[in-house]
Amino acid sequence: MNYRKLARIPPRPEYPDSLTQLSPTPPPGAVWGDPITVDDQTTIVHATREARSGRMVPVGTLTVSGGTSTWTPAYDGTLIALGGICVGLAAAAMGGLAIVRRPPWQQSTPTS
Repeated sequence: MNYRKLARIPPRPEYPDSLTQLSPTPPPGAVWGDPITVDDQTTIVHATREARSGRMVPVGTLTVSGGTSTWTPAYDGTLIALGGICVGLAAAAMGGLAIVRRPPWQQSTPTS
């Protein structure tokens, strides 16, 4: 089953291996930044894409150094933290419900 098609996620663009393969027209949805030359052998190119809101979102960085290229993806740490908070909140809610339904302490009802 193709989940990308069900969720209507656009396909990921293919990124080049070197600056010689970097075309002036980027893949659909990707925008290349200006090449930044750090020294004689190292060049950095940033890649962004347009989000649904219309603003540009960083995708990653292509680093070419000494004839080899490295792709470093960018990720949003706030989404990871928000996922952890939601899991913790759900665990606390389920633990609270378990204690309310059947408390771990002795029942203190008088018996006749």
